[in-house]
Amino acid sequence: MRGETYTGCYDITVHQIDSTLEKNQCGDEILLNVLNTPGLTRVNTQEHLGSYSSLIVNIPGISAYYGEKFDINS
Repeated sequence: MRGETYTGCYDITVHQIDSTLEKNQCGDEILLNVLNTPGLTRVNTQEHLGSYSSLIVNIPGISAYYGEKFDINS
């Protein structure tokens, strides 16, 4: 990775390398093989939906549905 020889899978939750795992068991390898991408980016709902987030409230009944389902008070 990054021009160096593979030594293990990097665990972002504890910031350590697990050298006991095979390369094909690393998260980035799984994502690359399954989703054809080396990783994912953490975003919030508004970043993910972009300009669509302001349009979703115009769907009839959507605000009431989610307001009741998730106890949202605006």
